[in-house]
Amino acid sequence: MNRTKLDALLRAGLITLAEHQAGVASIDNTGRVTELPQLQLRAPASVRLETGDLEGEEEAPEWDGSLSGIVTAYGVLVPSHGMILEPGCLVPRQPLSANKMMRDHDHSQPVGYMLDVDDANEIASFQIAPGERPRVQQEVDDKLRDGLSVGFTALEYDIDDDWVFHVIKADWYETSLCAVPAVVGAGVTSVAAALATLRKENRTMNRAQLAAALKAGTITQEQHDAALTTLDAVELATPAPPVDAETARGPELQATQPAAIVTERPLTLDAVTDKLVAAANTGNPAAFQLALADVIPADDAGQAFMRDDWEGELWRDNAETRPWIDAFGAPADLKSLTGKGWTWGEADESGNGGEPEVDEYAGNKTDIPTNEIGTTDKSFTGFRIAGGWDVDRAFVDFANEEFWAAFWPAAMRSYKRKSDLGIKTRVLTAATAKANVTAGGVKAVVKQLIKDVRPYGKLNRIFLGDTLFDELADLPTDTLPLWLKNAVLGVDIAEGTADVGQLRILNDSTLDDLDAVGFDNRAAKVRERSPFRLEAQNIPKGGVDVGIFSYLRLDDHDNRAIVKRTYAAA
Repeated sequence: MNRTKLDALLRAGLITLAEHQAGVASIDNTGRVTELPQLQLRAPASVRLETGDLEGEEEAPEWDGSLSGIVTAYGVLVPSHGMILEPGCLVPRQPLSANKMMRDHDHSQPVGYMLDVDDANEIASFQIAPGERPRVQQEVDDKLRDGLSVGFTALEYDIDDDWVFHVIKADWYETSLCAVPAVVGAGVTSVAAALATLRKENRTMNRAQLAAALKAGTITQEQHDAALTTLDAVELATPAPPVDAETARGPELQATQPAAIVTERPLTLDAVTDKLVAAANTGNPAAFQLALADVIPADDAGQAFMRDDWEGELWRDNAETRPWIDAFGAPADLKSLTGKGWTWGEADESGNGGEPEVDEYAGNKTDIPTNEIGTTDKSFTGFRIAGGWDVDRAFVDFANEEFWAAFWPAAMRSYKRKSDLGIKTRVLTAATAKANVTAGGVKAVVKQLIKDVRPYGKLNRIFLGDTLFDELADLPTDTLPLWLKNAVLGVDIAEGTADVGQLRILNDSTLDDLDAVGFDNRAAKVRERSPFRLEAQNIPKGGVDVGIFSYLRLDDHDNRAIVKRTYAAA
């Protein structure tokens, strides 16, 4: 797999931009892509399903639900898919029961699981669930759905010079009963169409397309020059069509364009002015742009925003998740920096000063039960997040549009990190601090948090420091209590709702190693004013002031349902 074929996969929509960038970064000194993205694909079986004696004879014994068949063909071209499965490339998941049997690759319609597969990974047997057997048997008998098709994730693969997709190693995770093995549903159609597009798009290019491809980095200089040589040979062998005299004469054109002036930094203001005027007088926008490229502010170490050969922002890991905000569900709209809420007061021993209380009533015109009710109020104060920059006008007036395409997402990434940190800080401030847990490790800490929150809500969110989370991850699953087995560990907890659900436990490396914070996610509500951008002209300095602003607020309803504990072994 080389860069050109990797680019073709991206254009065909078979891989994401992030996967493409990772592949480009892995290209070795031979030009080969060594880190291939995983592709989820499907391939048809070449023969019909073998089910044994399922003809429904009256004397035949009741079917036990087992069936077998040739699941696919290796080493042959499947024209409808533009694909070849290399011998033995499919590796079934273990245990074999993890390889499910579906109906038409629909994961909502499982019908059974794999029992056995031969050494060549070609012939397999399956067990059909009792509830699915009547329909499966009827469809097989009636030859309505008697073909097989495999679903897999391609881990190692290549595309040959004819744009045929070769699967070298794949994670085989499901097998489907289907009506027409050669064309399986929309997923297969899209793969076939994409591969056909690859073959068509990469057949030939004209000079303009070759130049664009070289500039974009999708072909090498050697490939570009070889293609031009071929075009020259074709054009020499093909006489040009006759052109009338007036058209041939054409408008009077300047034979050459003055080259851009190259001056070493630093430049005086007069030198910058002369440089730009000279470039502008050429009438060549490219020359003017190159002139501007040398007057980018000195603190722009990249010095690339306004160059024609700018390759774009280089990949770097930037976490954009907001786990502390997401823990409380989708933020509500913030309409004011300050807010106020109320709650029922705490009742005294006589039941006065809190919620309305009812009791049994003796009747016979005796006094009915009553108590004094009371409420308390609580105020919430928001906080602000902002950033502002003075940007040279050149970026606005002449820069490639990619500058703003990179600038605003970078500002938003910082906003997401700082807004999540702001909410986390306020959650920790609002949390009720409890005594240290001194024995029992992480299980004891989590169990204690459940007890802490139980009188005031239901614990469903926990954040652990590194040491506690590592201990939890290392616990043998067969020793975990049921409530902890059912917890979801270390996942993205964004739900889009504030509903109480399954216990979710997440690692936060910014907490102290032995700290734990647990809460009922109804105990607080995050409110946010969506970030907005402003731009203003800075005329005296020849710049543009740009800024991003937002406001957030944590409404901590009940601090008793937000608890912090630390593990400190005695």
